[in-house]
Amino acid sequence: MSKSTDERGRIYLPKDVRERFGDRYRIVELPSHVAIFPVDEDPLEGL
Repeated sequence: MSKSTDERGRIYLPKDVRERFGDRYRIVELPSHVAIFPVDEDPLEGL
């Protein structure tokens, strides 16, 4: 999947992605790229 940012730097995820993974994500900056990971509503349950 390829997405670009709008004029304010926002990235919009498709509805089916938000329904599958939720609305909260952690953004991780790595040396060669940026990755986003969904964050569970209850972090302990996600473990």
